[in-house]
Amino acid sequence: MTSHLAGLIRVQKSDIPRAAEMLTRAFRDYPLLTYAVPDEAQRDHAANYYCQYVLYYGIRNGEAYATSRRMEGIAVLDYVRPVSDDHVAHAAGRSTVRDVRLRKSRRFPPEGSLAVY
Repeated sequence: MTSHLAGLIRVQKSDIPRAAEMLTRAFRDYPLLTYAVPDEAQRDHAANYYCQYVLYYGIRNGEAYATSRRMEGIAVLDYVRPVSDDHVAHAAGRSTVRDVRLRKSRRFPPEGSLAVY
């Protein structure tokens, strides 16, 4: 791991298992997770899998930071990329310029947004 941003440690791919373990403990009793997965053993497994996925995705497409090497606190940042005209036209199933412009004007999330997990 390397130091970055005033004392924060940048989480690397090799840190994912340890970071996911901490996040699993932190969110073990999260109400939505408790509702979705009532069995505690299954919940721990599901939460760990989800946390590893979020960390991997964040490292690959954004950034992930920890407060220290002990991973007491973790932030995963994902930068939302703007949608191109080609993507909008494909998603709309249309090829006219008018339709593409109409769909693009309703684009969400706004360009330059930041998603924090």
